[in-house]
Order: sequence, then C-alpha cells, then structure tokens
Amino acid sequence: MPRMEVRQMIRHRRGQSLARSTRQKLLGWGHIAFLNRLAVKCFDVSVNERYNKARPTVLLVQPEAYTSKTCGTCGELNHSLGSSCRFNCANCCYIADHDYNGAYSMLLKAIKRGSTG
Repeated sequence: MPRMEVRQMIRHRRGQSLARSTRQKLLGWGHIAFLNRLAVKCFDVSVNERYNKARPTVLLVQPEAYTSKTCGTCGELNHSLGSSCRFNCANCCYIADHDYNGAYSMLLKAIKRGSTG
C-alpha cells in the first residue's frame, strides 16, 4: 500500500493549482487514518485468539514510484507505457493489465526491501 502525502499533493506549485473543492476532498478522505486503521486490523488478526486460524498478517508500506512501468517478471522499465491499459514487456514478452502489474511490482519491491509498516 502506498503512503499518500496529501499535504504535498495540495501545495501550490508555480503555474499549477488544484481547485479549492479538490483540495478539500483530498484532505477530507483521511488516507492516514485509513492506513492506521488497516495497521491496527492487521495487528488484531495476528494476536487476537478469535482469529486463531488466521495466518500472521503484515502490512507492507511501499512507495509506488515506477511500479506500473516496471515488469513484474524481469524488472525491465517500460517508459512508453503512457495511459495504456496493458503492460507489454519488450524484454521478456510479459503481458498483463497495467494495474495488476503495478500492484505486483509494488509487492515485489516491498518484499525485496523488507519494509513492514
């Protein structure tokens, strides 16, 4: 799961600004509150005896930079992905939905990095 830096997203940049209503919606969604609640739920499942048949649960927090453009099989970057719905790797011929490939790449990066939240 990526950490969303909402405060940085709504800051004014030179020549760019989000509409006031968009900024208010982003601030109201409470991404950090959701992430914290999810972390507590993962902990509950891991230690609470009423979930005695559940597997240990870990929340992986991973930045999502380049995950949609990185091949989940060979790790090659596809800079020409654009807004395409399909990810096609020219290196190993892997084809997948770009959202699936991005989520899978995030998981692989998090496991490689060993990040737990």
